[in-house]
Amino acid sequence: MNQKDREVAREQYYRLEERFLELTQYIPLVADVEETRYEIVSPRAAEFGIDCGTWIDTLMRDLVFDERCNSAPGVENLRQAISGDGRVQINLLRDVLEPLLRFSAAAFRLRGFTESSVVPFRAWADGRPLDWYQVYSAQKHNRLKLAQEFTMGHALHSFAGLTVLVPILRQVGEMYQPRSSRVFDQVLI
Repeated sequence: MNQKDREVAREQYYRLEERFLELTQYIPLVADVEETRYEIVSPRAAEFGIDCGTWIDTLMRDLVFDERCNSAPGVENLRQAISGDGRVQINLLRDVLEPLLRFSAAAFRLRGFTESSVVPFRAWADGRPLDWYQVYSAQKHNRLKLAQEFTMGHALHSFAGLTVLVPILRQVGEMYQPRSSRVFDQVLI
């Protein structure tokens, strides 16, 4: 990914951050990410999930080609698959990227809630699939069905997943003014 593409990704992240904050006007955030309000489904959350999910797909696939991944077992086969028809299951991305980058260790505290913890890739520590990603992936071509299944909790976790990815794309020596997240404490994007 070149610098211009990284700038586009950051700008899209900021746009998605605004859209996520709009969702919280209707379903306010609370510290306990297991609280029932995070089980509320909505068409707006589903639309957000499609945009966020496609950016996660894009950035993960691009990350496979980053030189930091050159020594990862299985990376060459994965690169060939992506360069071919581009159809790659997220579990293959997990198998190559997780041991190297430890996405499962990334945890975020919601702004204003010191006792909160959002760990979007937690399931990867045990080799399990991501619930929020499975819902997105299974229904991304059927917006009506996605609107019946994609919850505010899925939106939160998908945005946190994107928050993990965007800073990783920064290249050594790249100069830009990072901005504080408006959703998570102590995060610069």
